[in-house]
Amino acid sequence: MIVQRYAFVHALYREALYERQSPARRAMLHRRRAERLEEIFAASVDEVAPELAHHFEKGVDWTRAIKHLRLAANRGPLDAARAHLEHALALAAKLPIAERATAETEVLGALADMGLAAFDPSVFDTLTLLRERAAEYGMVGVEAKALVDLAFPLGWNASEPGLEVIEQALRLSGSAPDPLTRAQIRARCMVRRIWIRGWSAEDAAECRRSLADIRRLGTPQDVALHVIDCNPIDFFSSQYRTAMRDMVDSLAALERGRGESIHLSYVHSIKELTVPWCLLLLGDWGAALREIEASLLLAEKNGDTHRTQTLLVSRSWTLLYAMDFAGARAVSDSLLPAFRQAARAPWRRLCLTIAGAADAGLGNVQGALNHLLAARDEMDRHSALGDWYWRLQHRRALASVWLAAGDLAQARREGELFAAEAGATEERTWQALAWDVNARISLASDDVPRAHEFIGRALTAVEGFEAPVAAWQAHATAAAVARARGDATSATHHRETSRDIVLRLAASLGSDDALRRTFLTAPAVAAVLREE
Repeated sequence: MIVQRYAFVHALYREALYERQSPARRAMLHRRRAERLEEIFAASVDEVAPELAHHFEKGVDWTRAIKHLRLAANRGPLDAARAHLEHALALAAKLPIAERATAETEVLGALADMGLAAFDPSVFDTLTLLRERAAEYGMVGVEAKALVDLAFPLGWNASEPGLEVIEQALRLSGSAPDPLTRAQIRARCMVRRIWIRGWSAEDAAECRRSLADIRRLGTPQDVALHVIDCNPIDFFSSQYRTAMRDMVDSLAALERGRGESIHLSYVHSIKELTVPWCLLLLGDWGAALREIEASLLLAEKNGDTHRTQTLLVSRSWTLLYAMDFAGARAVSDSLLPAFRQAARAPWRRLCLTIAGAADAGLGNVQGALNHLLAARDEMDRHSALGDWYWRLQHRRALASVWLAAGDLAQARREGELFAAEAGATEERTWQALAWDVNARISLASDDVPRAHEFIGRALTAVEGFEAPVAAWQAHATAAAVARARGDATSATHHRETSRDIVLRLAASLGSDDALRRTFLTAPAVAAVLREE
């Protein structure tokens, strides 16, 4: 005979036995069970963190319940992670005031990092609450970090509010109780001010000085966190390999020493952008695409829509430089409808720029102009986070389109702006590409001496730097300029140099990769390979 109600009756027995225990005994048994699980899973406690949190909560051990909720938030889907942290925040309110301050601010900080990584507009409210609580508890360093982090969501749609909170944080740094906290605040302020306002040699130097102080005064965890936070300084200085190595090594150090006090969603989101961008500009396109694909699988598994979209932007940018214009255009077109929110303005502008550059590569001049002029109009109306950097890509694309359209006056104007803006940075890839496009415009205008001057500046810009994305194009143009000057020896030298770089770029994609064939058969690349 099959008793279909067995499980239900068994549950009633369990519930009856459970309720017969006194509250104190139930709490004690829950704590014992949790402590035994901690012993059994000591080497992999993250795997049972939700169960541990449940038993410690039932055992009225709020501190350890919060600890394991935070550990649980480091695993699994985004919505579940957010729910774990919000529950931890509710439990923190039950703690004595001395413990509550640390618990609340750390949980709010983890929620804020998660919101920043996801470009979630609600992160503004989380950071505002964190700032208020930190001020209430007299935690100057935490309050200043919340202010500095507010610069990003404020800067997604306008630069001025972001710069204002950075200045507030800098003023607050004067009341920080120790030199390490002051160095941490200043390092964060400098790198975010560069992201929003644009490259500044003074801000970069101050960031490096502050990072040196953190290395001297801080723990290995402090150093690793701030090396990652300040990583864009090296990237924007064309030190791509250093930026990539420091990012990977510092993240590994954080992973090894991570406890519940460190939530790495934001750090991982920085790594998922920085490493592929470095690989792209170092010419290791196959590795860049593999990094993006691995991160995409994880983002999709965790239901992180915003991170997925951001990674797809990186894919389209890589495809653009590998000359897969149709692929870059298709990815950008698929993303643009999702980037209507104000918080996604930086990515919308970059997508418009990539779509425009891809249209230009496909020979669709009008489509290119439509996309590029739309991006320019948005950037001209109000600047947003990272506009100064993406405008370099935009200037190059627009100058090239005007050149293809035969409008040399417009091309020259855009080329001059490109050279001026790139020259105000330490970014050698963009400096070389700026002088390269100006050289091509001068060649089209039959001004060979100016072309010779400009391409010389392009080659000087990449000398001593790993900048193959710019170098192969600069040497190809240098070969054309040399031929126009009747210098066959120089023409051969530059063509062979360009060819060698092209073949290295293609090799990174693998011998059977369709993208490799697309790159090698693109008209500009094929011209380098077939010239004698």
